[in-house]
Amino acid sequence: MMERLARALTRPGVAWAVIALSLAATAALGFAGRKVGQDDDLLAFLPRGNRDVARFNDVNNRFGGLDVALVGIEVDDPFAPEFLKRLQTLTTRLDQEPQIASALSLANVEDYEPNEEGGVTTKFLTRPLPDSDAAREALRARTMSLDHIVGQLIGPDGRSVIVYNFLDPGADPRATSALIRARVAEQFSEPDTRIYWGGGPFISAYIYDTTRADMGRLLPWAVGLVVLIMLLSFRDPVGAGLALGATVMGIAATYGAMGLAGVDANIVLSSMPVILFAVGSAYAIHVLVRYYALRREHEAEKALVATLVQIGPTVLAAGLTTVAGLLSFTAMDIEPMRQFGLFTALGIAMSLLLSLTFVPAVIWVAGLRARQLEAKGRGPWLAMLVAAAQRRRRSVTLGLGVLVASGAALSARVEARMESAAFFADGSPPAEANAFLSERFGGSTFLQVMVEGDMNDPGVLREVQRLADRIALEPHVSGVNHVAQVLSLVYDAMAGERRVPPTTARVRVLYRFLAGSPALRQLLTEDRQRALIVAKLDTDAHDVVAPLLARVEALAEDMELSRYRVVGRRAAAAQGDGAVDEVVPVAAADVAALRARRLDLVRVRMKVILAGYGVTPVDEAALRASLAAEVETPDVRLVATALRDFLVSDESILTPAQHAQAPGVATAVASLGPKPSAADLEAATAGAIETDDKELAADLAASLVAPLAGIRRRLRAERRADAVMAAVEVNVADDARGRLHGRLREAALDLELPSALLPTEAEGQTLAASVSGTPVLYRGMSESVTANQFKSLALALALVLLIMVALFRSVTAGLLAVAPTVVTLVVVYGVMGARGVFLDIGTSMLASIVIGAGVDYAVHLLAAWRGDSLEEAGATATGKTGAAIWTNAAMVACGFFVLTLGEAKPLENVGGLTASAMIIAAVATFVAIPALARRRHYGTSGPGDSR
Repeated sequence: MMERLARALTRPGVAWAVIALSLAATAALGFAGRKVGQDDDLLAFLPRGNRDVARFNDVNNRFGGLDVALVGIEVDDPFAPEFLKRLQTLTTRLDQEPQIASALSLANVEDYEPNEEGGVTTKFLTRPLPDSDAAREALRARTMSLDHIVGQLIGPDGRSVIVYNFLDPGADPRATSALIRARVAEQFSEPDTRIYWGGGPFISAYIYDTTRADMGRLLPWAVGLVVLIMLLSFRDPVGAGLALGATVMGIAATYGAMGLAGVDANIVLSSMPVILFAVGSAYAIHVLVRYYALRREHEAEKALVATLVQIGPTVLAAGLTTVAGLLSFTAMDIEPMRQFGLFTALGIAMSLLLSLTFVPAVIWVAGLRARQLEAKGRGPWLAMLVAAAQRRRRSVTLGLGVLVASGAALSARVEARMESAAFFADGSPPAEANAFLSERFGGSTFLQVMVEGDMNDPGVLREVQRLADRIALEPHVSGVNHVAQVLSLVYDAMAGERRVPPTTARVRVLYRFLAGSPALRQLLTEDRQRALIVAKLDTDAHDVVAPLLARVEALAEDMELSRYRVVGRRAAAAQGDGAVDEVVPVAAADVAALRARRLDLVRVRMKVILAGYGVTPVDEAALRASLAAEVETPDVRLVATALRDFLVSDESILTPAQHAQAPGVATAVASLGPKPSAADLEAATAGAIETDDKELAADLAASLVAPLAGIRRRLRAERRADAVMAAVEVNVADDARGRLHGRLREAALDLELPSALLPTEAEGQTLAASVSGTPVLYRGMSESVTANQFKSLALALALVLLIMVALFRSVTAGLLAVAPTVVTLVVVYGVMGARGVFLDIGTSMLASIVIGAGVDYAVHLLAAWRGDSLEEAGATATGKTGAAIWTNAAMVACGFFVLTLGEAKPLENVGGLTASAMIIAAVATFVAIPALARRRHYGTSGPGDSR
């Protein structure tokens, strides 16, 4: 076939036709390539079908915005009216952008206060703006006293704020990041204002922009270096120009194919020109090297025919191995990687076709004469290397075995990891933002847990809080937000108790107060059947996050309420929001379980409260004992004092004129004990109040039943809080001690709840939890990278081995041809394991590129391997192919090495490893094949091929 092709190309009409057709097709395709744009969609790199990615997308779609862009602002006084006004404008404009599901900052966070009607007034914390120094200081004091605001929206130092931007599902992170930057610049453009850009969208946009900028800046240098190496190696401008021209035509044709297919370039495809220049030009070089050598001994026609007959099959096989290696990318589940493999393989195929048709046609038409291309000084040391490997065959083989075994052992350390810090250097903007956010706001990595259940049920809400509390106690969790926390804050404003409302009716009332609240929108679906727990992590380091993620998933599975029943209460949800839950007797068999469940809920809640005040670690046994112990009956005087305060409040039915009788009524009622009967209560009231109105006395007695029970419950909770603080040896500042005691008292109130949810094997309601968030997304991508690596590696090796066996018509010869590449892969991955370089989307490209390009060297050396002895065969092969192999290795290595000079760490890793791999592959070729070869002839002979 090659001989017929060669003889056809030596006909002037055919040669000119091939040249004209090649140029015309290239021009047409190049014109179509003008349609190729730039695809900036970073979401396209998410693997298809991965369960973790699917879960992330599902939760993201339900709650609208798991991907969070964080804007940190350092400012001398965040409570200055001018600053707050600009922050309000910024937050409002961001919140109105369609790409942003919601924006949250100090400017639009809600505050809750009780009103005169017994309800709650919801208002923005910082509105109206302070109009005096006194108002500013009052706002500062109020804000810095709110533990759910400090460290979340304002730094503990009171000199930094943060704006959370929750991206809408499907929003392009890069475009949205640019939009946020523009909006921030409109309000805060002063040079002395320090802005930090954190969170996934900004980090991914930085990586993309930096990589793209590096490619645009370094690509011309890489190409220029490839051209320079070719000229210096062969000192043949004509041949170099022809080889490079054919490569340029192949690149143009490839971009034309992309334009016709409607495929835009992306961050991975942007590296294609470097690969095509460095690898694709090798085929034309090999044709030219062989032609120039034969032209010294034969006339032009015979030399060209002999060149294609001798080197054509080898070049074809070498090109096909590279195509096979690149096509292995199509086995991946990441679309941009599939596109990269397909079109880069097409580019190599185009360059290969032009090298076997266009280049020989130009050679014939131009009448190129013989040239001496082997560079001085290269042949002798290559020959010495090959000869040494042959003389010490046993030692070299043993050394290669040890090298492969050691590399394989180190390769086992290589694992797929996705952590944002691995993609940018120290001192870069993302690194500075991460440091700022970790120091001031507890980090910028978020883990979410979606809980499915009836969020109208206070029992379900307490289980959500329990799970959130258990997550909050995990190391490196710096903060947790959830719907039960929001309801607790509102209930605190309404009833003075910061806890989950005790009844379904009160939960529904609070939801009405929170209608349209941005704080609730990110945490609860509209049907109130799914809630989100958002945990903030102070690091994204894989070594920390991976085991933490596993523990959180175990906690989610350990809710023990995949099926549950409610004991002690029957919800009145079907009767409307104003209905009251019905308390029902608890079966004797459930009493112990109910008590244990309440103790566990309160114990975990208290541990979180204590940790928030720096009391950690907590003596677990002491805490359990203090909660399980019985408390004394509240002192009568304390009950009377609290009851008197109630009687003179707006909630009492006594008129102001009757308030003087409150002490007597309070003392009489308090003296009745913990559970007075209705008759005793009415008698005590009637005896203490100075009135003849029996109906008033009866009404007053009835109105005191609930307040009296609540007073005694709160006093018992006071005693429990005292016991806990004494048992766990609380040592905090005096100003914080009172607040801590109040929080513990509020938690202790739940020990007397009449109901709880208990697991059941029978039919019942369900409560399930699933974990999502950036760490889960990264895990899914890591799993995808690992699977893709194995799939593409196996496919590439199988295809290359098949081509080698077909070329050399021998399985052993095919294995010998693949051996240097296997050595190269093991060494490179061993180095990665030793240096702690992880697999990611970029480094996962390495294996297929090395297999496709590196095996070319073995193909050319084996194809020229022939002689009367092994030593002569090695010397002949080295003399014929050594210059071309080393030139190509240097071209590829230098082209990729240039990519390490930029700021993008992904390019640095891929460029450095690929450059090293090409040099290792060339060395391995001239060491492994001479040491392992047992035959004097592996190639196919043809006219003019001397043995």
